Amino acid sequence: MREGDHGPVDGLLDDVWQTVRTIDSGQVADYIPELAKADPATCGLSLATLDGAVYTAGTLAPFTIQSVSKPY
Repeated sequence: MREGDHGPVDGLLDDVWQTVRTIDSGQVADYIPELAKADPATCGLSLATLDGAVYTAGTLAPFTIQSVSKPY
């Protein structure tokens, strides 16, 4: 499937997004200037598979990955 298709992965990703989008615990990391600019209300998910399929849910926006990039 490609972006825009509606199948089981789209449904599962949307279910996860619906579950987490209203969680508002925690704080924006204001000790990193770029993160301090982040809107904590913005929530989106994107999944890209090795075969080129892309699945999305929620609000997709450019973001800074900071510490999450360390595992890569």
